[in-house]
Parts: sequence; C-alpha cells; structure tokens
Amino acid sequence: MAKVTTLDIVKHDGEAYVKEARMAEVGEKIIVVKSVDCRYENGEVFEVAIAHDNRGGIYTKPENGRLDYFMYGSEYNVLVPLKSGTKITVEGVEYEASNLAPGIADLIVVVDAYEVGWVDDYGVYPVYLDNRGVVKFDDNDGDERDLPKWLDNGAILTLIPTVKSNVNNETNESNPKEGDDMTDVIVHEGVKYRKVEREVQEGDKHIVCTTDAFPFITKDKTYAIENIDEDGDPTIVDDEGDESVLKREEYAVLEPIPVPIDEQIAEAERKLAELKAAKAEQERLKVGDYAVVVTDEYEPNEYHKGEVVRIIRDDRSTMPFQIKYREQVGWVYEKDLRRATPEEVAEAKRKLAEGQAKKAEEAKWSAIGRKVGEYEAGDVVQIREYEYGNIVGHIGEVVEVQERSLQVKGEWNNKMHTFSASDKSVNLIVPVEKRFDKGA
Repeated sequence: MAKVTTLDIVKHDGEAYVKEARMAEVGEKIIVVKSVDCRYENGEVFEVAIAHDNRGGIYTKPENGRLDYFMYGSEYNVLVPLKSGTKITVEGVEYEASNLAPGIADLIVVVDAYEVGWVDDYGVYPVYLDNRGVVKFDDNDGDERDLPKWLDNGAILTLIPTVKSNVNNETNESNPKEGDDMTDVIVHEGVKYRKVEREVQEGDKHIVCTTDAFPFITKDKTYAIENIDEDGDPTIVDDEGDESVLKREEYAVLEPIPVPIDEQIAEAERKLAELKAAKAEQERLKVGDYAVVVTDEYEPNEYHKGEVVRIIRDDRSTMPFQIKYREQVGWVYEKDLRRATPEEVAEAKRKLAEGQAKKAEEAKWSAIGRKVGEYEAGDVVQIREYEYGNIVGHIGEVVEVQERSLQVKGEWNNKMHTFSASDKSVNLIVPVEKRFDKGA
C-alpha cells in the first residue's frame, strides 16, 4: 500500500493546481504544455472562454471584447484547484478532495511534507485499517505509519472516490469491516453514502436515479426525497423544477455509511482546531487597534509597562507589530501586548490631545523667543477668566509684569482702568514685538 503517485502541481497566484490532460470546460484555467508558435509559451496560464470542439480546442478568455488565442487539447493541460470540494483524477479514478478524516477506499495527499523525508510533497498514499481498526498508511519506505497530527494544520487532504464500484473482496485492506455489505459508494455534499437496491423507507433522505429514460431527470444524479406517496414511491424535484415520482426500478437508495468513532473524533478535533484558529485570528490585534504593553523588558529607553500604544503595521513576522507611542515608533512581540479597554483608549487619546496642544502652544511662544506664559509689558492680551474685576472677553495691554501677576490696562465703563490678572487668566493676542504702534 505504498505511494500511488505524486501529483503534478502548478502554483499560480498563490494557489496550488493539479495538471490534468483532458478537455477543458468554460471557466477553467489551463496551462500551455506544448507551444506550437510564438503566440504563447510553455507554462503560461489562461482561462477558457469557449470550449470549441471535440478535439479539445478552446479559446482563451477574451480581452477588450476579442478572443485571445485558440489552441488544441494537445497543447494544454487543465489546472484543477487542489482544495476541498474539487474533483481530482488519480490513475483513472475520480476523487473529491475533502478536509474530512480519511477512511477505507480513500487516498491522502500530503500538501506539506514538512521536510520529514519519509513522505513527499503532493505524494498520494492509500489508507487502510490495521487489525485494531485504526487508519494507517505506508510511507515511501513501506513502513506503516499512523495518520500524522498535521491533519489539524491542513497539511493533508483526503481524496474520497466519487463512485467506488466492485470493491475487491480478496483483502480487508481495501474493504470496509468484515460483514459490511457495500456495493457502490457515493460522496454527496461531503458525506459518504452506500447505494442500496431497495424501496425507500421513512427516514431515507436521498436517492440516485438509475435510468436515462426521462429527459428531465439525470441518470446517476443524486436527488433529495421530498416525500413518499401512498404507493411507497419517492417524489423528487426534477431538473426542470417540477415534482416527479420514481418507481422502484428507476432509483437506488442512498444509505449513510457509519463513520468510525476514530474518524469522528479526528473530524471533531479538526473542526475544533479550525474554530480556535478562527477565534485567534478574530481576536488578533489589527492595524489601527490600541494595545497595552504588558512587559517591562523594553524599559527604560522605549515604551514602558502599562503604556497604551497604537498598532500601525503588522508584517506577520516573529516580531510582527510596529507601534506608535509618544509620537515615536518601534517594534514589539505579539505576546507583549494586550488589547486596550475602551476606557484606556479614551484616556490615551485625551493625553495625546493634551500633549499635542501643549506642543502647539510651546511652538507659538518659541516663535517669538519666549517660554509659555512669559508676558512682557506692551503685550496685548484678552481676559479669558474673570479675575480681580477684569471682564471676560475684554482686551487690554500689559503695563507691568509682577512676580505673581500682570497689571492689565483696559477700558471699562468708558474709562481706562488697570486691573491685576494672573498669566493663567489671559490669552496673548499680539506680542509687543509685533505692535505697529510700538515701532514693530
């Protein structure tokens, strides 16, 4: 039960595709494998716009309303996406790729071998049950292996046969458990079913049409059972959207194949791992988020423990987050941050706004060669807070700078008066150096 084959893989736009030598369908991607003229080169990838004739000829996707190139089937291979849900042909048998845990009659594809040496990237391996009923496979050296734990990390895809007929009865390695009466196996919506020749019963969900006598019903197609009439015949919705009744000789019943408990556990663990990964990604800090530093190892030269910072870049590296703090930038590990609470974000924004206002005020005073609040006689100021008789909004002139106050001269009740005011209760309107009446 060693490796079957290694899939011929092409990477295109970050996705993996399997090369298949067959006629392409409209909408599929193809890769040039035999360039016959200078219009295209081997390895070029195109999308099919028209599937032309029975020789496999196609036209590639049109641009500006005109078809690009015509090529015959011998000149290209079809690119089949290597992902769950797509059909892949291996040694003449059609399989459906799935994230389900593998079972009897399935193959596995090693998407990422992690350089272990005993399996190959994109190697295809059959699986079987050992004498304890545990799913196994043989590596490149023929040694028996358990399914690796990589299954949880998406490193393996299961290939489930879309239709499996005439199962070999000579060995249990390619059959279900002894005594299991299995005829054809069908995969429908990711679930394995057994085709059984019997009448429908209460509780059956699906049937397969076994006749091609009707133009509105497709042979070998799976249909949901809408109801069972008084004669015991199933009613389905046919291809034209109408209700049709099938007689016993026109269908086979699909019975779900019980999934071994080990496979159920593996599938549950896989889904749990997917949910955990989705939750972790949802909770992961993103660009624009605010976070709190939870370590003091960056002190004293950089950000400190408890400081609120903002994420400005995430490169998904070992130290992924570039942060902005106190108008500076730096890099930090994911483990050294936690998401800031709304209260912490509000407080950080308030402090930032105050800091920016302070810097702007310092810049204005620095432009006239003074420190903030350093008034001089002759400055024109406006009262912003009531103090010592000054009216809010009045404009006056600083006539004297004292140790703890300013003497401000201004008009009040049509007369000039001088009031005391602190430097915190006035706004500078015009510095004395800028007054035209003082010779500026």
